[in-house]
Amino acid sequence: MMSYGVVSGAMLLCTGMLYDRTKTAAIDGYGGVANTMPRFAAFVMLFSMANIGLPGTSGFVGEFMVLMGAIRFNFWIGAIAASMLLLSAAYTLWMYKRVIFGAVANARVAALKDLGKRELVLLGAMALLVLAIGVDPKPFTDAIDPSVGTLLAQSERSTRPAEPAPADGSQHLQAATPAATAHTPG
Repeated sequence: MMSYGVVSGAMLLCTGMLYDRTKTAAIDGYGGVANTMPRFAAFVMLFSMANIGLPGTSGFVGEFMVLMGAIRFNFWIGAIAASMLLLSAAYTLWMYKRVIFGAVANARVAALKDLGKRELVLLGAMALLVLAIGVDPKPFTDAIDPSVGTLLAQSERSTRPAEPAPADGSQHLQAATPAATAHTPG
């Protein structure tokens, strides 16, 4: 989830940077951005590759773990998840080609200025995080391991109730607070 947050945030930030400069969100309003914004194009390429799970990026770690978990649960669910990953990759590459490559599409794209210092630092920090997680995910997975272990232990202990809980929730609340029901005044 951390990888998803960083990569999605970076992609949305890049989209916002383009929108602020051109005032259009339509893909066909772009084309040839790499000719006017080469540093920006490199960052968008990195984030796009992380989005589709390229090895060495944080997206690969996340996609690999999700696919392995899905396949362990049910092979066909894993196969469907892998198919969706391929569709996502196709769309991301199609978008990148249409927006970044080719001839300069219009005067708005021709007038674009490449990243400023503040934008370069911000995207650079996000890029370093994407690469750090992709190259050495162990510190990040170790950090979430205790809470994931607790969640798994709780889910293994949980059982489905034999009878539905009362509509007013009184029995459910009493079961949740056994110490309060054991105490008798007096």
